[in-house]
Amino acid sequence: RLTIPAGSQYPSGGMYDPWHMSDLNFFLVSGNVSFTCENDTAFLTANDIAWIRAGTAYSPLEAVEDSVVLVFSAAYDPITFRVAPTRPTEAPTDELYHRFYLTSEREWLEEDVDHYEWYSTSGSDPDILSVKWAPNGSLAAHYHGEGAVYIVSAGMLCFNFTDVDAESCIGAGEARWVRPGYRYAGEYATSLGAMIGVLNVHSGPNMNDIPDDIFFATKSLVLSSVGGDV
Repeated sequence: RLTIPAGSQYPSGGMYDPWHMSDLNFFLVSGNVSFTCENDTAFLTANDIAWIRAGTAYSPLEAVEDSVVLVFSAAYDPITFRVAPTRPTEAPTDELYHRFYLTSEREWLEEDVDHYEWYSTSGSDPDILSVKWAPNGSLAAHYHGEGAVYIVSAGMLCFNFTDVDAESCIGAGEARWVRPGYRYAGEYATSLGAMIGVLNVHSGPNMNDIPDDIFFATKSLVLSSVGGDV
């Protein structure tokens, strides 16, 4: 979780632009930040997400106003300020190395639970789900085949777990992870409504089936990590 004061940058102090050994996602909870990746400049506002592929350099995030950013990566991944690795010449030209998921570009259906999904376009960029919850909107019991990470930028979202796990709610700037194949009794927004982003949602929620106690998830992935001495 990053808190970036207005007029400042994160990260700062490096000789080169930062990059990471694993893919990462920036989720803007509040405020307004801008940065550039591969000559493509993004201006992120609340509930926007930026995905950057492993080994891809980007400029530091510049906060136009006080901003809160959550950073999600597959593993602990300290910032690297060395020269970014060179992509192999045989790398497919249709793969993406960054993508911006902007709430301003999504469609709105004005339903109680208004879903919009950005689907992967190249196999390397992830599917991202944006959901606007009307006050007291709810979803029935379901599970996620690949698991899911829920991130709230506004309002409050609550989850009906099993009798053992009880109930839990998360608010702005908080996140919740659920493992693949874990079926829970549903979720709902409070009277505040909610605005959320959801990561790792390639197959969408399964509302109908009862998963096995031992659940196996399969998915084809494009290698998105950098190793060796670079």
